[in-house]
This record gives sequence, structure tokens and C-alpha cells, in this order.
Amino acid sequence: MNCKINPSKLKGKINIPASKSYCHRYILGASLCKGKCLLTNVSFSKDIYATLDGIKAIGANYKIDGRNIEISGILDENFSDEVFCNESGSTLRFLIPILTVIKNDVMLTGSERLFERPLTPYFDIFEENNIKYELGKSFLKISGEFIKEEFSLPGDVSSQFITGMLFAAVLMDKDIKINITSELESKPYIDMTLKVLKDFGIDIENNNYKSFFVRKGQKFSYENFEIEGDYSQAAFFV
Repeated sequence: MNCKINPSKLKGKINIPASKSYCHRYILGASLCKGKCLLTNVSFSKDIYATLDGIKAIGANYKIDGRNIEISGILDENFSDEVFCNESGSTLRFLIPILTVIKNDVMLTGSERLFERPLTPYFDIFEENNIKYELGKSFLKISGEFIKEEFSLPGDVSSQFITGMLFAAVLMDKDIKINITSELESKPYIDMTLKVLKDFGIDIENNNYKSFFVRKGQKFSYENFEIEGDYSQAAFFV
């Protein structure tokens, strides 16, 4: 088959897929509100569905209408005993500390490939807080609660660990300080997390990315949000 390509100018409009990174974070924030949040312009994927299923484990629920999600935040204590994260690293790493605070006993499951990803920064924190955990080929079982008021995380690993701990810190009934023990390499993703938390009414004191202070007693306030487009995917068309 012969193909003939003639030079031409591209024009028109396209809808850029929404940012998956923002979507994970807004879903979590909405699930922690005691009210209903509407998220619009959502691009669905297996990872996003994994986070949506995960929020059911903390008593939240959701309804999908096209590219919109209505999320009802924590309204009951009918928690799921098991959270299936599929192959989503964001879902797993974000939910581990959140579920540890809310449930104390939790089982996270997923593909074997998912649990090959590093989780050592959390395990170090667990050991410092006398939290028991068991890691299998396709599961992580956690039992215990955070007893300390200060935590340390390296900055040269995935920012997902810091994001998970920032969300979880808001849920603890004490002032929390998170120290970053090495140069933070993923500042844009931490900025994204701080923006989402601020949108939900949470104030985080950022000490030049060396540490973060979370004041106790803060509550997630419900709002409606439109998920912005993903610049990395827009770049292809540009």
C-alpha cells in the first residue's frame, strides 16, 4: 500500500486528558470530607478506579456520571477489611498511612508486580512506632497505630511517601512534624499535594522543603473541583 502525505497545518480543538496525579489527590481529599464533593473533567483509568475502590475502605462512596464523580465523604464506619490496589503505586502508597490512622488493622492487596515496588520508608516508620506489618507477594497487612509526633522520610525516593504521610498527618489528633532527611527531588509533586490540601482547607507549614508541620484539629472542607489537564500529555499535541 502506498501512502501520500501532503503538508498541511493542524488546527482545531482537542480535550487533553486530565491529570492522573491531581485526580488521585482530589479523590482522597474528597473522601475525607464529611459532605459531598463533585469532581469534574476526570479521566478514568485502572489506577483511578483503584483509588476510588480504596476510598470505600474508609467509609466513603462515589457515583460516576460521564467524566464527573460525586464523592460522599466518610459517613459511616462500614469499612472494608481489604483494599485492592490493582497495579497502582499511587493508590498503595497514598492509602497505607491513611488507612493505618483510620483503621489500625488493614490488608492491602494487588498484583505481585505492585508489591515489588519499594515500601521501605513506610516500614522504617512502622518499626519506630511499633506497628506490626507483614509483606507477602501480593499483599501487605498492617496492625497498629502511629504513636509518635515526628516522622522522617528521605527526599530522594518517591514523593508518594511524603504525600501519603501529609494526608495521614491531618487525620491524627496531635501536631505532626515530617522531616525530610535528604534533598527533595520531586518538589513539583509535593507542591501539587500542598495545593490540593489547601483547596480542602488544610494548612501545611512548609519549612523550605526540609520539614512540614501539620497543626492538629484541621478538617477537610468539601468543595467542587475541576481536574486540570495533564501538561505532559498536552505536549504531544503541541
